Amino acid sequence: MLLVLGLATPAGAVVGWDQAFSIERAPARVHFRARYQDQAGASHAVQVWRDGNRLRRDTDDRLAMYVEHKPGADDRFEVIDRSRAVAYKVSRLNLFRIGSFPDWTGLASMLVRPRANAEVTPAGERPEQTPAGTCRWLKTGDRRVCWSARWRLPLRIVARDSAGRWKQVLTIDQVSGERFADGIFTPRIAGLTEIDVDRDVHPDQD
Repeated sequence: MLLVLGLATPAGAVVGWDQAFSIERAPARVHFRARYQDQAGASHAVQVWRDGNRLRRDTDDRLAMYVEHKPGADDRFEVIDRSRAVAYKVSRLNLFRIGSFPDWTGLASMLVRPRANAEVTPAGERPEQTPAGTCRWLKTGDRRVCWSARWRLPLRIVARDSAGRWKQVLTIDQVSGERFADGIFTPRIAGLTEIDVDRDVHPDQD
């Protein structure tokens, strides 16, 4: 028997993506640092703070995304692009209209859900001890995810490259639930050009 989400599961048992990688029981307050590779092979450093339905995600000290999650309603986003000195405010609905599909669970966990409900099975390996904690390997499609039941985070993700070799694409180096500094969810917009996409840009505009 293996554990998936803390429940006894027979080896080889198949579960759905949303069941395997649910963050419903995650600690309300989480802060973590991660590294990942994009599809072009470039490396990026990410830092995420999450407190209940508030989230901040910094990427490469260049982009900062602040999210106010509203279950059953329209999430609100504020994105600060320091390389362009611009701060954008936009709703999730208008992000959908321009072809961007941010998902709260994906933003909170760094694990992007496939459009189809992919099947997930235990990898049959012993738990792995990492600097960020203990995790168990799960298999889904061409990826393997070392999932932390405590933090509800993928502490490691590996994927097959074009040659069929396993390549590490995400590593969470540090994670904690310690109290955040005051103002961590307050965007710093002094000196930036502010654009309210919902108000200033028509969604059908070319």
